[in-house]
Amino acid sequence: MKILFYHYESKLEAHQLYDGFSVYAKYTVLYLKTYLEIKKPDIASQVEWCIPQQLKLSDDELIDLINKEKPDLFCTTHYIWNYQLILAQLERIRHRVDPNVLFITGGPSVDVNIDPDYFKKYSFVDYAFYGSGEKAFAKFLECLIENKPLEQSVITNMAWPDSDRKAIVAEYEYVPQLKISPYLHNRDFLREMTNRLHQQRVNSIMSYELTRGCPYTCTFCDWNSGFGNKTTRRKESYKDEIDLFQELGLTGIFLSDANLGQYQEDLDMVKYFAGKNINEGVGFSLDYTVSKLRKENNLIIFHDMAKANLCPRFVISVQDSNKQILENIDRPDVGWEVHTSHIRELYENYPHIPAVIQLIQGLPGQTPESWRGTLAEVTAEDNVTPLIYVNEVLSASPAGRSQEYKDKWQYVYSYAERWDYMAKDPFQSPFAMSCVSFTENDFVEMTLLSLIYSSVKYHIVNVVGREFGQVQFNVERIVDEFLTSDIYFRLKDNLLTNWLEQNKFYWTVDSSGIHVTEPFTACSMPLCNLVHDLRNHKSFLQWTIKGLSPTTQNKKEYARYVFDKIQGQNEQ
Repeated sequence: MKILFYHYESKLEAHQLYDGFSVYAKYTVLYLKTYLEIKKPDIASQVEWCIPQQLKLSDDELIDLINKEKPDLFCTTHYIWNYQLILAQLERIRHRVDPNVLFITGGPSVDVNIDPDYFKKYSFVDYAFYGSGEKAFAKFLECLIENKPLEQSVITNMAWPDSDRKAIVAEYEYVPQLKISPYLHNRDFLREMTNRLHQQRVNSIMSYELTRGCPYTCTFCDWNSGFGNKTTRRKESYKDEIDLFQELGLTGIFLSDANLGQYQEDLDMVKYFAGKNINEGVGFSLDYTVSKLRKENNLIIFHDMAKANLCPRFVISVQDSNKQILENIDRPDVGWEVHTSHIRELYENYPHIPAVIQLIQGLPGQTPESWRGTLAEVTAEDNVTPLIYVNEVLSASPAGRSQEYKDKWQYVYSYAERWDYMAKDPFQSPFAMSCVSFTENDFVEMTLLSLIYSSVKYHIVNVVGREFGQVQFNVERIVDEFLTSDIYFRLKDNLLTNWLEQNKFYWTVDSSGIHVTEPFTACSMPLCNLVHDLRNHKSFLQWTIKGLSPTTQNKKEYARYVFDKIQGQNEQ
């Protein structure tokens, strides 16, 4: 039995962390392989694992790969940013490869457990897995190899079609974190995975998990897979795992635990990473999601990271500063005032490291007025930039699974085409279009508020802060200027037209109204080129002059900068 995994990952342009391009190296195969070899060694001896393909391929390249490897199982991993793209590609190639190859889907964005027509919509898929898949996949392989029928009573966390292609969905089971390290167990296999990426001239960002699950049940989130709030942790292996990452040259690490800082061992692990950088000059860099409530631990972690140059930014998940809206999404939090005290302490000690505040636009209870209040509150802090996402409906989240939740908030979801700025492809993923507290028009207004606040803060932090030091702005005045400008109405009309008439949730004109060849995404605002486009627009620069605070020491120098910038644009 030969198995080939395809992760369909776009190259990430390396911002501040790496030279060249990077890709997230997924641990999926490591976990499946380890579980099978530990729990079912007789079956494992009959299985051959191909080195996974971790980069997006063209249709012809993918077909060539399948024909070369000749797998029995072709498996794909589906995340919110790739699942529609990958399904479209599977549909295109299915008839061009050996029909005996089984197409198998898995990952957090496989919604077969809530969609009885999954196999009708995706007729090219043979089997699908949801939730944690190690146990289910091992049992599935056993059934295939020993020619046993699949039965709901003996298998969990997967689905298959009946004779009418209705989904037969086995029960969900929480699968604890493996006690044996999948990284150490597969040391040589991981080395081959890493070498393959290096041969493809990309850097590996290693996805690293120690804790599985989340103790909280925030309605928008699928970290607990929407099935409960269990957590388990693999203990006492992190030092050997970090040593292995160092040996393999895997210095970019994505800590995929939901609540870094929840456990004391988290602090010890970060200190070990920090020691590697300080004492050995390894150059580890960490991406992470810190604990919702253990803010005292978070602060310790941030200090250790900063001193060891482990992070280019402090990432703080807030979602909204409004307490009522946090209650609406069942999210526990310490309160914005605690966040601000920590942000100020970090700024005082590490002014060169920005704080990135994660927010979600489109949560129940939000209005354009409340959203502006949140953005104003967040961006009032020095050295802070917002990272804003739209409220996407994750299939395994409580919001995605609960009809009661949808009915309560009267949610209407948009399946409009959006633009993947990394893959340079359109994709579809449902997001909150309207609910009891906001209309479609309100949502567009909130999107434009996200744009202007992101633009202002990126300008202050990334341009002004570096060139002029302490230049103070009245941000609200700049926002007011934007909201009455031709730019605002032009962008608003363009987005409304594209969205409501053409089912495309992105801009097709820039801030000057000129049509663009590559669309501007209307979600994840700071990642959108429109932020940078607006920041350089002469009107925006003039608004910043008007928004200079009276106490600003460098008024003349900044005004000269703006004049030269605008003059340069006119000359061009």
